[in-house]
Amino acid sequence: RSLMQGSVWLMAGKLWFVVSAFLLYSGLSRLLTPEEFGTYSLVVNLVSIFNMVLITTTIQSISKYTAMGNADAVKHQGLKILFFLGGALALACFFSAPAIAAWFKDLNMVFPLHYAAFIMFFYGLYAVFIGSINGQKKFTLQAVFDGGYSTLRLAMILGLAHWTGTVHGAVWGFLLASMIIVAVSFVVIGPGAKGKSFETKEFLNFSLFLIGFHIIANIMTSADLFLLKRLSSSAQDAGFYAADLTLAKIPYMVLAAVNLAVFPMVSESRGQSKLEIQALAQRGFILCLIFALLPAVLFAADPAGTLRLIYPSAYLAGESGLFWLSIAYAIFCIFMFCSTVLNAAINPVISFGVSALGLLTQVFTASTLIPIYGMKGAALGACAGYSLAFLIQWFILATKKLSPVPLRPTLTVLVISALIFFISWHFPAMKLKLLIKDAVLALAYLAAIFGMRVIKIEELLSAAKGKQNVGS
Repeated sequence: RSLMQGSVWLMAGKLWFVVSAFLLYSGLSRLLTPEEFGTYSLVVNLVSIFNMVLITTTIQSISKYTAMGNADAVKHQGLKILFFLGGALALACFFSAPAIAAWFKDLNMVFPLHYAAFIMFFYGLYAVFIGSINGQKKFTLQAVFDGGYSTLRLAMILGLAHWTGTVHGAVWGFLLASMIIVAVSFVVIGPGAKGKSFETKEFLNFSLFLIGFHIIANIMTSADLFLLKRLSSSAQDAGFYAADLTLAKIPYMVLAAVNLAVFPMVSESRGQSKLEIQALAQRGFILCLIFALLPAVLFAADPAGTLRLIYPSAYLAGESGLFWLSIAYAIFCIFMFCSTVLNAAINPVISFGVSALGLLTQVFTASTLIPIYGMKGAALGACAGYSLAFLIQWFILATKKLSPVPLRPTLTVLVISALIFFISWHFPAMKLKLLIKDAVLALAYLAAIFGMRVIKIEELLSAAKGKQNVGS
């Protein structure tokens, strides 16, 4: 029950994050040219690799030690470490900006990268605050912070982009939003206090391979865009493909909430039997699969209508990319869930190696196919890398008697998803008709899921109303 409750609250916050991202990219695609939009997306994706590594690794590490001991002392020590670590990363990105821009053959990226570098510093501090409340299972407060920051970021980026009419203004808005949320966290959550928590060396040893894994996993979410920018003959392809990525990443962004709830629970269960850990993992896997496949099949079945709903007509050039990226990110969601189970139940060393192999496969495939198929080739490269990584991860967990894939519910969800896909595929639509079609199909999908008892509707209702382990 606590897994369902934590997931519901955190998914609510992530859902608004996704909606705000829609609004953000829809607005920026109208305030900036496709080329400028591509530059902004490249800069943000580059910085986001390190941001997501800092956030995910720090939240999981701080959450683990918070659950084990003095929350205030852990938070205080974490802020000290991330002040220096985040600052070092920010300075490294700042001074390497000219070289990065030269590699992408776009010198317009230099100054936006200078500003964006310091987003990493503030994100690292923010992750300590969020990790602290996550470790205390204050999921409601965490969801409020997620939603509040998403709103603030949306307002600041669009506001400054509109005011300046430039990429620089958009990146400045992002930086100012991160500064403000850290200040609010300092006041509301508090900086903690000195006390017995953990040794810095112990913290870094635990985090080392976790950091390595998340670096590679986050590179995997952007490698196809980077390769397309470098290898494509069209300056606009990166902008079109970035629009595809924004839509395709929706399941991944929302379902990060399930991983946030699962990690501390599996960590706490390490002393229990493998059957108990496997039962928890299988419940989380089915949740991930259900909510990863729903948007994926709707987007893949009608990519043109989906793109036109959010972006100007010029972005229909990315139609083929969205089809394959939707499939790729459904696979990536379940790969990341399997990695979360493996990292929490065993250690992150194996996930580090598997993700590295997946990245190499993605880079090789995309580099081979982009010169031939363009955006479609980049997306196929992502499909190949993510699929291989998931299959290896699942096989390793199965050999450890920790397989998170329950056969019958998984097959049921796949069959229902395939039926929804083919229905949507045969009835393409635009704008209002698309919204109505997707709403009807989504309800039919969920009705089939509940009707087949893959998950029980009373569990969701109980989780939404329940207070146990939710915090405030």
